[in-house]
Amino acid sequence: MTKDSNNINIVATSPLAFSNVPQGGSCFFVPPLPYLDNHINLIKSRGFCFSVQEEKLLRQCIESIGYYHFSTYLKHFYDFPKRNKVFRQDTQVKDILKLYEMNEALRQILFKALFKIENHLKTFLIEAFISEFQDAYWCDYKTFASLNLTTKALALEKNKLKKNKPEEEAYKYQATRLFFYHYPDHAQTALPAWVVLQCQEFGTLSLLLKIPKNKTHKKQVKAVLQKLAQKINLPRSLSINELYDVYNGLRYLRNEVVHGGKLLGETLHINAPAYETYQSFHTLTNTLKWVAHLMHIIEPQDDFEERLNALRNDVCATLPKDLHF
Repeated sequence: MTKDSNNINIVATSPLAFSNVPQGGSCFFVPPLPYLDNHINLIKSRGFCFSVQEEKLLRQCIESIGYYHFSTYLKHFYDFPKRNKVFRQDTQVKDILKLYEMNEALRQILFKALFKIENHLKTFLIEAFISEFQDAYWCDYKTFASLNLTTKALALEKNKLKKNKPEEEAYKYQATRLFFYHYPDHAQTALPAWVVLQCQEFGTLSLLLKIPKNKTHKKQVKAVLQKLAQKINLPRSLSINELYDVYNGLRYLRNEVVHGGKLLGETLHINAPAYETYQSFHTLTNTLKWVAHLMHIIEPQDDFEERLNALRNDVCATLPKDLHF
């Protein structure tokens, strides 16, 4: 064991010896080289037998997505109790690769749909906020601060900022960082909302729909949410907070899709309310129903549901029941 200049413990050992890491301090597992051989041997040590050709396929998959992501697929093929991490005797490489390929197919279908939904909702929200504020140039830093948009980011850096800047200057600094990053030459001048907001991340814009704690802009935010409810033709009555959760749930799913997250067989940490009252809102099925509903409103001619249903049938025909959606 060695220590770097920051006094962090660096452990060079095998995964099987990881439990012997000394306690205290932060520790990072550094697998011995070669990296792929290390993890292939780990898979073999858990009772998984495969041919030379199958090992080649496994290596290609791990090279493509990394062992950390790849390991989330392996857990579905462990024998009971799964905590022992021993593979079932009937496990085949082709089954693991089939799960990976189907998850990738689902990600591709969702990426296209969520991209359309994101851009459509962005445009709608920009128009709705301009309409409620009756001003295309309402995007000043004080308004941002009252709409929750700078509070979180400011809190993360408050110690650094408050040493050198009074509170109002700190808000202005943070708003400039967040909203005028793409237009540095105009940081001190007014820009229309359709410029400032269009370049923002989907997650950042979700903060616009969160009812502010102060009363300054509460009326406008509620009005925008009501317009949004009418726009997307909700399948059932939702509270304002639930409507915000729908948007925020789409944001979470979008991040999982973009960053290579595994969707099949996972409990999604999404607070989107149930599309239908009898469903659990954590299920992938429920989340996909919201995406399908929005695609039908935004682009009814799109074949999203057709492609999704074809993939669903393929999953049900070839994968275990706990991976169905």
